[in-house]
Amino acid sequence: MRLVTTVIALILVALALLPAYGQAPRRGGILNAMQGEDLPAGFSIHETATILGLWPAMPCYSNLVLFDPFKPRETSETILPELAEKWSWQDGYRNLVFFLRKGVKWHDGSPFTAADVKFTFDVVREAKDTPARLRINPRKEWYANVEAIETPEPYTVIFRLKRPQPSLLTMLASGYSPVWPAHVPLATLRTKCVGTGPFRLKKYVPGQMIELERNPEYFVAGRPYLDGIRYPIITERGTRLAALEAGRLDVSFPTEMTKVMAEQVSIEGFFKSLLRRARRYPAFIVDGERYVGSDFSQVDALIAKHLTASRKGGEKRPRRQWIPRSNLARGGGG
Repeated sequence: MRLVTTVIALILVALALLPAYGQAPRRGGILNAMQGEDLPAGFSIHETATILGLWPAMPCYSNLVLFDPFKPRETSETILPELAEKWSWQDGYRNLVFFLRKGVKWHDGSPFTAADVKFTFDVVREAKDTPARLRINPRKEWYANVEAIETPEPYTVIFRLKRPQPSLLTMLASGYSPVWPAHVPLATLRTKCVGTGPFRLKKYVPGQMIELERNPEYFVAGRPYLDGIRYPIITERGTRLAALEAGRLDVSFPTEMTKVMAEQVSIEGFFKSLLRRARRYPAFIVDGERYVGSDFSQVDALIAKHLTASRKGGEKRPRRQWIPRSNLARGGGG
């Protein structure tokens, strides 16, 4: 579960659902995220056993609750409301009651209600009267202690348990626990995502590309800030890392590399981009030292210096300043 919630944290931070500390949010832009293979179970997260299907599908969906992505550890104290406005444990942790948001819409315009929550988790726990069945059900045992799911009101859901289980709330906060629409057939949910999340499916070309666009009806006012997310499907690892280093990808897959590899790609990519940009700027400053862009021997020496230091583990991404031609003409330095 730690890995799954790490994925959610990366998604939420990378999608700029919240502004960076000390910065005003800026709207617009497309995030290019790494995807190592095609979706093994389509967009059907509840039939997905690994994070390969979760990574590009979760931005389309919402949970009842989720872990705070800005907290370093996931605990019951770091759980936040999402589709549920609040919740309450009753009868000594035998009944979990959710009070849902009103006015939330699915991507097709249909209203979200308690019936969708009951449908989703009756399907996952394989209740006797469930109207649909999953082809693969990796997490049926998560809900083995659920005796019944009741909807006394359109925006109230009660999970009735056979015995006390405080951990149920943490499982519902997992990235593997989105709420599905009751009115959409499961076969459709395998080929497209119809959710309530911040992004909706724009285009899916099997084996090539998954593209999401901003959901203008998202229930959090003003969010998301991004216009969309693109997931080029790149099956060869070396090609993925090269794309990340060259700036064609903005976000790596969470399990793609070690911390040392990530730092190396960041630094090497920075200096390779430095060489490219040096051809367009007459001069630049790196860590307080001024260099002339047209003197490529200087640029090559600078890159070699910093790459050598980085490979020894003693280099961080340096500060740089590009000097436009207009400033040089005036004798300025910045």
